[in-house]
Amino acid sequence: KGSKQLKTNQLRKFFGAVRLIEQKTTWNEIEPEFYLLKPKLAVAVGRGNVPKAFYNFMMAAMSKVDVGSEEDKMKNFKTFIDFFESIVAYHKYHYPKN
Repeated sequence: KGSKQLKTNQLRKFFGAVRLIEQKTTWNEIEPEFYLLKPKLAVAVGRGNVPKAFYNFMMAAMSKVDVGSEEDKMKNFKTFIDFFESIVAYHKYHYPKN
């Protein structure tokens, strides 16, 4: 809450990208695309499409994924997806017409 600047379409754009990455089956396939989200988020901030607070929040959440064994990383990635999905849902709840 408090991130009214964040447009639903921008949030869904990044969530859609994460969902596409989810279709991969191993961490070795996921890792390059997962880390390419960081510069995409940075570009969105630079263009003024995404608030800096959202960028910082996502960087913190993403840093928790690449920890442990490959199996742990896959589990962490699935948790990240669930977490991101809840962000999309709560954003829509708080800003239904955004």
